[in-house]
Amino acid sequence: MTGDEHFESHAHIADALARHPAVTQVDAYWHALSENGDVPARNAIDPRALEGALPYTFVAERIAHGMARIRVAGAHLNDVMGMEIRGMPLSTLIEFSERQVLGDVLEDIFHTPSICRLSLETLGRTLENGATGAMYLAPLRSDLGDISRLLGCFVTFGDLSQPPTRFEIKKHTLTKISVAMEKPAHFTQPVVQKREMAEGPASFESRPSKVPYLRIVTPESDES
Repeated sequence: MTGDEHFESHAHIADALARHPAVTQVDAYWHALSENGDVPARNAIDPRALEGALPYTFVAERIAHGMARIRVAGAHLNDVMGMEIRGMPLSTLIEFSERQVLGDVLEDIFHTPSICRLSLETLGRTLENGATGAMYLAPLRSDLGDISRLLGCFVTFGDLSQPPTRFEIKKHTLTKISVAMEKPAHFTQPVVQKREMAEGPASFESRPSKVPYLRIVTPESDES
C-alpha cells in the first residue's frame, strides 16, 4: 500500500466514524436538550435517552486549564485503555505529543463555548494493525451554572488488542454554539421520567449496546 493509499483509507474510515450511529445519537440528544440556544445542564442528561450509545459515551469535568477528568464512561473507553478509565484525565486517550492540542480544544469548548469533533489515529501503526477514532465533545453546565462539564462520545475502528491504545489528533473542527443550535431533523426527544445519571463504575456498562458495528465499504467492494 502506498502512502497516498494509506492516507485515503484512513480518511475514508474517519469519515465513516464521524457518521457512526452513536455519535449521531449523542449529538442529536445534546441539541434536543438545548433551550433558546443555551448550553444544557449536566443534570439534564438521562442515560435511558442514550441507551444505544452508552458504551461509547462519557461525561467529563474541567479540573484545570486545558484539563478535564472523566467522571463516568462507557465500556468501550475501558476497552481502549484496558482498564477502568473513570477518574482519569481525558488526555489519557491521547498521545503525549498531542495533549497540548487537546488542552486548547477543551478551553475553546468551555469558554467560547463550542462543540468539537476530532479525527484520531494511532501513532506509527499500519491500517491493518492500527486504529482510527472519532471523538465528539459538547459543553454542559454544572449544578452551579458554569460551563465546566462536557458530554462526549468516542468510537473506534481497528485493532485494540494491545491496550492501552492512545491516539494522535489528525484533525479537529470547532463549531461555536451560536451557529450550532438548529436541532437535527426528524429527532424527537424521548419522554422519560427524569433520572439522574449516577457517576459510578457501572453507569454506562449496565446495558448492552444496540449500536451496530461500523462496517467500512471500500471502492473495491462488490457490494453496491
